[in-house]
Amino acid sequence: MLRRVLQPTCKKLRLPPVSWHSLRHTHATLLSEAAESLKTAQAIFGH
Repeated sequence: MLRRVLQPTCKKLRLPPVSWHSLRHTHATLLSEAAESLKTAQAIFGH
């Protein structure tokens, strides 16, 4: 999905490319900002 849908959309909108790592990092940041517990974040990310 990332290469087939998201990358062309970013290119069309003249946005920087997005990687799975950046999406994962953003998700972790949003969980932290929402005051989600570390235990929940660890479960989501498989740690």
